[in-house]
Amino acid sequence: MKYDGVLLLVKDLERSRRFYHEILGLSVMAEWGGFIMLEGGVALGERKAQDAALSGDPAADCPAGCELYFEQSSIEAFAEKLTSLPAAQICRPLWAGADGRKTICFYDPDGTLIQVREPLKEVVARFAASGLAPHEIAKQMKVPLNVVLEHLADYS
Repeated sequence: MKYDGVLLLVKDLERSRRFYHEILGLSVMAEWGGFIMLEGGVALGERKAQDAALSGDPAADCPAGCELYFEQSSIEAFAEKLTSLPAAQICRPLWAGADGRKTICFYDPDGTLIQVREPLKEVVARFAASGLAPHEIAKQMKVPLNVVLEHLADYS
C-alpha cells in the first residue's frame, strides 16, 4: 500500500487556493473537477464535489473535513480482506466512480475517513486497453490530457 496524501475538504476552493499559496507558498501542481493538487501531496477538494462523488455519504459524516487516501494495486483483494475484518467500519463498499477508479471508503477508530483507491496508472491502462484514445480517457476521468499521456508512457 502506498500513502497518497491528504485531502482537505473546503467550502470555497479559490479562497483555500489563495490561502495555501499566499501563506504557505504551496503552488498548484494539477487541477481538475473540483480538486486541486498542491506541492507536497496536499490536495484541496470542494466539499460539495466530494459529497457528490461519494453520494453525499461519508464526507458529510467527516466533521474534521479531511480524509486520508491511499493507492493499492489489487484493490479487489484489499477490499475482500477489509470486509472480512470485524473492526472495519466500511462506509462505502468497493465501487467505481464516474472516473472509473475503484475505491473503498472506511473509518479509522477515531472516525477519520480513509479512501483506498486503485492507482491512477492502472485505470488509465485499463481504459487504453479497452480502446479509448488518450483524449477520451482524459475526458472520462476528468483529468488533464498530460496526466493520461504520462501514465501511458509508463506502459510503452
